[in-house]
Amino acid sequence: MANHASHLDTPLILGALPRPLASRLAVGAAADYFFTSAVAGMSTALLFNAFPVQRSGAGRGGRSVAMSLLDEGWNVLLYPEGTRSVDGSLGQRVSELAGGWILAR
Repeated sequence: MANHASHLDTPLILGALPRPLASRLAVGAAADYFFTSAVAGMSTALLFNAFPVQRSGAGRGGRSVAMSLLDEGWNVLLYPEGTRSVDGSLGQRVSELAGGWILAR
C-alpha cells in the first residue's frame, strides 16, 4: 500500500520493482475514473495489469478481488485512500485498511 500523489505513481512503482515482483503485480485502479468505458478499461487493464476498485458506496469489491489475487500468489498494489494525496500525507483509510489486511493474512 502506498500514498498516491500523482498519476505517475503507478508507472514509477512498476518501473522501480524487480522484474520477478512486477511480473506478478496487479494494480487496483479507480473504477469511476479508469474503467468508465470499454476502451479506457481495456487500456488500463492491459497497460498496468489493473482491476477496477469502487472508491465509494456499498459495492467496494476491490478488497475481495485483491484478496483473491493474493491467495493466488499475486502481488497487489493499492492506493487505499481512494484518491491522490494533496500534501503527501497518508489518510486514515491507509491505517484502517492495512490493519484489516494484516489481520486477514
